[in-house]
Amino acid sequence: MLYIYPETVESVRKFVNRKWPNKNKEVYCQENESAWHQNRYILITVSPRINFKVVHYEYINGYLELHLEDEYYGNTFNQRLYKYLRDNIDTESGDYLWHNWYGMRQGRLRYEYKIGDLLELADYLTKFISKIDPLIEDFLNTYYDGNNDTQKDSCTVSSIDFNEIENGASVNINSKEGTESKVVLHTMLLKDVFSLKLKIPDYQRIYCWPQKNVEQLLDDIFIPRNHKYHLGTLILQKKGDDYDIIDGQQRTVTLALILRAMRIDNILLLKEKFDSVEAQKYIGYNRYIIETYLDRHYPNIETRSKEAKKILDIISFDVLILNDSSLELAYTFFSTQNARGKALTDYELLKSHHLRFIPESHEAQQRHLAKMWDKLLVKSERDNGDRSVSIILGIYLYCLRKWTRKQYWYINEPNRVKNEFEAAPTIPEIPPFGERFDFMDPIQGGAHFFSFVDTFIQHYNHFIETKQYQILWKTISCSGLLEMEIDSNNKKFLEGKRRTHWWYGDVIAAFLFAYYMKFGNQYLSEAMTCITRIVSQLRYEKSKANKQSIMDKAGEMEIIVMINQATSPTFFLANAWDIINRLPYFDKTLKGIRADYFSREMSLYKKNEKNYLIDRFKELHNK
Repeated sequence: MLYIYPETVESVRKFVNRKWPNKNKEVYCQENESAWHQNRYILITVSPRINFKVVHYEYINGYLELHLEDEYYGNTFNQRLYKYLRDNIDTESGDYLWHNWYGMRQGRLRYEYKIGDLLELADYLTKFISKIDPLIEDFLNTYYDGNNDTQKDSCTVSSIDFNEIENGASVNINSKEGTESKVVLHTMLLKDVFSLKLKIPDYQRIYCWPQKNVEQLLDDIFIPRNHKYHLGTLILQKKGDDYDIIDGQQRTVTLALILRAMRIDNILLLKEKFDSVEAQKYIGYNRYIIETYLDRHYPNIETRSKEAKKILDIISFDVLILNDSSLELAYTFFSTQNARGKALTDYELLKSHHLRFIPESHEAQQRHLAKMWDKLLVKSERDNGDRSVSIILGIYLYCLRKWTRKQYWYINEPNRVKNEFEAAPTIPEIPPFGERFDFMDPIQGGAHFFSFVDTFIQHYNHFIETKQYQILWKTISCSGLLEMEIDSNNKKFLEGKRRTHWWYGDVIAAFLFAYYMKFGNQYLSEAMTCITRIVSQLRYEKSKANKQSIMDKAGEMEIIVMINQATSPTFFLANAWDIINRLPYFDKTLKGIRADYFSREMSLYKKNEKNYLIDRFKELHNK
């Protein structure tokens, strides 16, 4: 656990003020060690618009927490902020958990990873604040302060306070073109929602509610009550007589399955065609979960029917209806709504982003590309599944594009992959030309993006079949950065003693992939040896590995520049060999994890030895 010395506080203060210069943040430190504070703690203000005593970030006892102080719980502001955050922060992954104040009802949100040094504190603090700050700003922009006569004049897509708009009221929201689109908010009973012709648009994620969500919903709706039960917000887009579900698909489909099991027929939503095999499996299994639950609680068919009618009359929603059929407005609401709470992945957001560039008249193409993309994402989510999309976009191409531009980036930056692969701006009068699919190409919106990704997946599938890649995988595993980003549920396992080797393996693999795309199998063994030796020097120079530092240092290397500039393998290999000859070896002084890495590096050279076409590369194993 990081102990809070005065110099630590000063370091954190400088970091916070540099990282968020416009947030007017300040860092405080508790100087007195009370009986219940075994260590000093660091307190960071949330916003200049909120009294820091009421709400603040705090590093205490090794953890980062958001505190809504219990002594202020009678304050309406704190009560509503607490409810808003509870509703909008996903705690299913276990990364963030709410804790009570020692029996009090007010909560504090903890980022559930214990911090051991300043680098980890900076890393986790950035992730924590980046998660919470936007939600608090959204809340502040919509909060009606009783001391003011009116609410905020501006009403944005992400900041509609549903509780303070009268039933049936309408708001005007500016679209990107500056035109006003009428959006109407209704409070609707479940029976009224299901009377609509609900449709699921192609840009939606597939139906994929897990068992625990279904069981939680069943428990919630079957609690005996004599009053309306509010079940959140739905966002629908009106298209003629149809209503596309922009937000709320998982809940509405599950409710439809429940009512169908209770002998309510003619639910229009269930007439939708669920093309995804994965979605069909979820529907089939969830029907079994629902039937099992009902058999236990409502075995009598007549009782089920009576309960179903109660549910239809008791459950209500705030329903936001977009009376505009433009895809632009739908995508705006879809992306904004799903950036809160349980967020879509970057890859799901990229699907919706690029489908918007395909004309509505090409509906068949939209549907085909959406299905193909969903199939790739479903495969990637399975255990030992095909994670080619995540590897290609999240590691290889992302890193290569950043390193080529000499750009630094933050590994845990929210939506960094989505932002990198969004459509590049164009001039309408000049169409984008070219189908080269170079990794540095500007990203064209629409079908071109999906072809771009498919092209590199094909390259990747051939690349991982090479003998050289297989050797690299088995000696210096290439799954570190990828696994840490996309499999947070297994994070404790992945934080094992050897995990840092993987970070270097990712860098080596990314550079080797760039070489392979340019020169194919020509002297690939020699190229892997050169790249491995140069990158491995980073492992030997530091006793403690830091993945952010590794990625930054990799960007400062000349490897990607040499690959891009070389017109033949000989030029790249000659330049790389010259660099290697100037590097020292530390085999006699290495200890611990660096010694373990060194033995793996030597093993890689030995396994690769028989593939060399140039004898001088055998020297590395014998040095």
